[in-house]
Amino acid sequence: MDAAPPPGWTPGIATGIAWQDQDHQQLFGALARLETAIASSDQGTVIDEILTFIDEYGKTHFGHEEHCMQVSAFPGAEEHLAQHDAFIEMVVDYEQRRKLDRSQSRLILSDDLAMELRDWLVEHIQGLDHELAAHLKATGCTE
Repeated sequence: MDAAPPPGWTPGIATGIAWQDQDHQQLFGALARLETAIASSDQGTVIDEILTFIDEYGKTHFGHEEHCMQVSAFPGAEEHLAQHDAFIEMVVDYEQRRKLDRSQSRLILSDDLAMELRDWLVEHIQGLDHELAAHLKATGCTE
């Protein structure tokens, strides 16, 4: 039995490529965990874990997508890679802010991260990831 999709995940976000959708759901799950922690004033205990997760996620997930782009000769690779780079820069920026944030609650940092992550994720998936998925399906490169 499949687990229920995380909060914020809708069928319209799905690309139809199993590994990509599973990865995206993991990121939505981390975002939901952060938002739940913010709502219960417990964000100070999870922000480090969430930042570590999204850093590792970016390396793994983007690596998979970038490999598929190369193998399938995806024509939109340059723009897509630029967005991946922007995501990685965003994570580095939040990691630096975390090191400078001396408050225990880290509320502002956590709230900023949750908003920026949600915006980036939905825009990126519904735009460039859907384009990539269509290309990968057309070229048969969905593994």
